[in-house]
Amino acid sequence: MEGAELRRNSKRKSKLKFSSFTSYFRTSKTGNDLISSPTNFERMDLFPDNISPVVDIQECPFDVTGYGMLIMKDKFKLKKPVKRKNVLVFMFERIIIITAEEQPDTYYYLGSIKMCDLSMSTSPKINRILLNDFNKNKHRESHLNIEYNLKTKDEEVAHKWRYAIQKCLWKELLTAREKSREDLTEL
Repeated sequence: MEGAELRRNSKRKSKLKFSSFTSYFRTSKTGNDLISSPTNFERMDLFPDNISPVVDIQECPFDVTGYGMLIMKDKFKLKKPVKRKNVLVFMFERIIIITAEEQPDTYYYLGSIKMCDLSMSTSPKINRILLNDFNKNKHRESHLNIEYNLKTKDEEVAHKWRYAIQKCLWKELLTAREKSREDLTEL
C-alpha cells in the first residue's frame, strides 16, 4: 500500500512541475525568448548582400532564375555518386545545384536537389555534408539512394552550409504550412 501511495505522490509532483514549467513559458516574456521558433528562424537575415545574383551554368536543364536568389557558393570535394571530383556548389533559395568548374568562371551542371525534396543526413565527420533527394529516391526503380556526399577541408564552411540549409528548409516548411492553411480556408 505504501509503494502505491508513493507512486501517486510522485506522479502528482511531476505533473505539478510540468504544468508550472509550461505555464512559465506561456506567460513569461523571457521564457518565450528561450524557445526556438520557426517564425523567429525565418525572420533572420538569410541573404548576405555581397553575393551576386547572376550565375551562368552551362548545360543546365532549367532556368536558374526561377529558384530565387543565390545565397552562397563554395568548393567541395564530391565523394558520391562520382568519386573524388572537385565541384562548386551553389545554394539558391529553392534549389542546390552541383557544378564542375572546367575553366575559370565556367560552370557545368552535374546535378541538383530542390529544397522541397531535400533531406540532410548527419555525418560522423564534421567536415562532411550528406544531401539526399528523397523525391527522386522514391520514384526510382532501383533502391539506390541519390545521395551527394560533399566534403570540405574547412569545418566552418560545412557548419555554415548546414545552418543555411536548415534555414531554407524551415522557410519551405512555413511556406507549405501557409499554403495548406489557405487551401483549407478555401474549402
